[in-house]
Amino acid sequence: MKNTLSWFLYFLILIVGVGVSFEVWLRIKMLYIKKDPYEITMFRYVHPRINKIWNDGWDKKKIFWGPPYHVFLNRGEDNEERMETIYKYSVLPKNHDSVTPNFLRSEKEVDTSSYHVKINSLGFRSPEYQAEKEEDTFRIVALGSYPCFGSGVNNDETYSAFLESILNSQSKKKIEVWNGGQQGTTAISGLARLLKEIPEYKPDLLIWDFGWVDLYFGADFTQKKSEGSYEYPFMQELMRLVWRKGDFLVSTPQIYHFFNSGFRDELLVDWRRIYHKMARFTKEKGIPVLMLRQRVVIVPDQEFQKIADKYDHVSFLNVRGELADALIEVSDEQKNDFWSKPNWLSESGYKKGDEIPNHLYYRVDAIQLNKYAHK
Repeated sequence: MKNTLSWFLYFLILIVGVGVSFEVWLRIKMLYIKKDPYEITMFRYVHPRINKIWNDGWDKKKIFWGPPYHVFLNRGEDNEERMETIYKYSVLPKNHDSVTPNFLRSEKEVDTSSYHVKINSLGFRSPEYQAEKEEDTFRIVALGSYPCFGSGVNNDETYSAFLESILNSQSKKKIEVWNGGQQGTTAISGLARLLKEIPEYKPDLLIWDFGWVDLYFGADFTQKKSEGSYEYPFMQELMRLVWRKGDFLVSTPQIYHFFNSGFRDELLVDWRRIYHKMARFTKEKGIPVLMLRQRVVIVPDQEFQKIADKYDHVSFLNVRGELADALIEVSDEQKNDFWSKPNWLSESGYKKGDEIPNHLYYRVDAIQLNKYAHK
């Protein structure tokens, strides 16, 4: 018995020692090794900030356009009651007009991080449109998560707004681009809107921009627990909670990803099934589709490409590739604009003149795209 206890204590000391050593090594690496500014900002500021906001919950929600959000797993698409619930939370609040701070930036930077959000009477972040389409109008409807919504940028700085403006300057037809993006949403929300609403607007083209949070959550996350009943095995959701609660440890993201490599394969299967269902539905309706894959989306390129190859009405654009550092340029005017006010890089101690990868100038914070990237 005594020997058994001794071996247990030795084993426990070994495990704790390895954990502490890993944590110390990561902290030293973060402090003394020159790294990508994006990684430093994510470790020191963004992860702890996000975790705190989500942990505070709806009772302490400070920002209307900030987390927590209603997030639904890509499951239960054949449950009519569930799809009704998802649809209810998938439409933006109609006739809404507000200025809100970017939750991914420091509270000290409210003045320079706030942006204007205006929602029309149909629940889109776009100008006021009529539901009935005029004969000479080409209508595009964009559905997706953070990038589609335009988190951190004004209404006229989203890619939907830029696309509408550019196409109208080059077309004899009237072009409308409806921004149906919503922060924190998953592909099943897009499916719910397709089934319940979108076809009645007679779109000539759909843009799908999902994948940001589809492979991260292990359970429905809703304000009312009764409205979210789908979840994965306890261990996977437990590891996500460890990440959220352990924001003081820089090792928690690595631990989370280590334990959830297989879990994400399950989530990917669900994402794939929903996207195929959306593709089949739009093929029946005769609506062309353009799928986008953003920079931080962890759904692999080949998953999008396989869908585009299978359905002749679906195309695929890899935004990650388009915003690769080797392909983009940053003008002096853009740099001057970027450094003219506090920004996400200055928060991390960087300043004008430092060597910064080009693609980082295309972000309004460590994750989201700014107006230059949207354009």
